Amino acid sequence: MLKLTNIRIENGTRDVITDSKQPRFSFSLSSDRQGAALSRCRLTVKAGKTALWDSGWRTNGRQISIPYAGKPLTPFTEYAVTVEAEDNLGQCAAGSAAFSTGRLDTPWQAAWITDPTLPVPEKSSPQPLLFRKKIALREAPVQAWLCATALGIYELTLNSDRLGDRYFAPGFTSYEHQIQYQSYAARDLYAGENEIRALVGPGWAVGAFTFTRSNRTYADTPALLLELRVRYANGAEEVFGTGHDWELSREGALRFADWYDGEVYDATVDERCLHWVPARVTAPRGNPKLLAEYGAPVRAIRRLEPVAVFSAPNGERIYDFGQNFAGVIDAEITGKQGQKLVFRHAEVCKDGELFTKPLRTAKARIEYVCRDGSQHYSPRMTYMGFRYAEHDNVALQAAVEGMVLLKMKMTRCPCPGTQSSTCSARPSICSAIPPPGPASSTPAGRRTFIRRCRSTAASPSIRKSPVSTAV
Repeated sequence: MLKLTNIRIENGTRDVITDSKQPRFSFSLSSDRQGAALSRCRLTVKAGKTALWDSGWRTNGRQISIPYAGKPLTPFTEYAVTVEAEDNLGQCAAGSAAFSTGRLDTPWQAAWITDPTLPVPEKSSPQPLLFRKKIALREAPVQAWLCATALGIYELTLNSDRLGDRYFAPGFTSYEHQIQYQSYAARDLYAGENEIRALVGPGWAVGAFTFTRSNRTYADTPALLLELRVRYANGAEEVFGTGHDWELSREGALRFADWYDGEVYDATVDERCLHWVPARVTAPRGNPKLLAEYGAPVRAIRRLEPVAVFSAPNGERIYDFGQNFAGVIDAEITGKQGQKLVFRHAEVCKDGELFTKPLRTAKARIEYVCRDGSQHYSPRMTYMGFRYAEHDNVALQAAVEGMVLLKMKMTRCPCPGTQSSTCSARPSICSAIPPPGPASSTPAGRRTFIRRCRSTAASPSIRKSPVSTAV
């Protein structure tokens, strides 16, 4: 039996959004019969019920990077591609996939915004900035999508709900030449007031970078560019973009984020009661081209459990995860107001304690200040290279597990239809292959983990691609 096992658009299988005017299609086949080979194939592309391209039956045997050759594609549109194939034994197979176009050079109705007075300490990273905008809609839209990018790394919430599951967007690129933007389906918009918030950390663009700890390599302060487009039932559209009417605050719960030194998070901060000031318009260095995300996003794909838990001679509790990897702790905590927890990381234990000398000046630590009750925390704007995680409160009752993150083209999500008294904590781990760039405080261990993953991960051109569900 002939099976069509995989369809790829621009080398992605799921949630593909492209700014290519001629996207490329590839497909894989499998058969239980000896000697089976592709004889002919046919590709069709539709927007709804409207046919845009029919390749006709092709007999050249090509099934990799077949370019689209139909009518011009339009921005912000979803398309369906169908592949039909027949082998030399007369067996047939068919399958379909979906992709969307991004902006396709549509001008942005938005401006870069920042806080130009934000202090940036030497050889360290500035604090993250929190931006917001309240938007009033005359009615609930039938469709809405949001495009965003940053000088730094960012996360978005819409009406308090996080958008997407990526880490470290928009990714590391040559910021003076091109910057990726991400697109999100904004499904939870209501008639009346809605609020968009964006947390922008320093990342590679502004934060401490490379072993010299130089900062402001690509930008002076973290900046945001965002545009929301809504479509109403009558076909009318509205566009809301970043600009002078946006607000920002330096008082958010995330007090510090740095690739080498970790994060400081204060859960006692009530982000409903922050002091807000107007954002200022800025511009990136150079004239970078803004492109729909073409690199693979970092996402969670599996969970880990420690292979051992033991107490160090200094009394602190250590969790051994059995291998070096890049990642972060993920903690379910029951604490008291102002209680502080400190987590440290290392690749090696020596004499029963964390051996941190290879980290040199990197702190590789997470500081978390508790609020009363149960709470969850996992760093989102840093990661560590480590095998061992240690926390400093011997009174902690903790059960540890982990989540693995992977930067890999084949792990995209489905394309949518349109502080120190007694307390208890339950930390876990996320591990990640990092995005490009020397963002590691422990580069040797991270390179080891990357090589290990690359040697076991399936190639995009193999018979069947690995698809992992984000945790």
